[in-house]
Amino acid sequence: MLRWYASDVRCLANVRPNSREGAITVNSLLAAMQLIINGLTLVVFIDVVLSFLLNPFHPVRRALDSVVDPMLAPIRRIVPPAGGLDFSPAILLILIQILGRVVVSLLISLG
Repeated sequence: MLRWYASDVRCLANVRPNSREGAITVNSLLAAMQLIINGLTLVVFIDVVLSFLLNPFHPVRRALDSVVDPMLAPIRRIVPPAGGLDFSPAILLILIQILGRVVVSLLISLG
């Protein structure tokens, strides 16, 4: 199944195996993916910290919640708060890192 995804990524990125152009394209995709993963991690972390400091109706908090809450909603349906603590952001961070590592390793195997 991973080979199928790899061929899709190659097709989308217009990568020719064993070519210099393909390596540059895969490296660009790799850098972009790492930037997205780090950005999402940072946004979730900032949202968690600001949830303790700012009013829920503060414009910055509302903007961050509009990005983070759609990702947290499915996790919150499966894992309810335990003792008043919401572990869904921690689970989301772990899932982002796992998904990122899978995609990055897939891209590395292409290049």
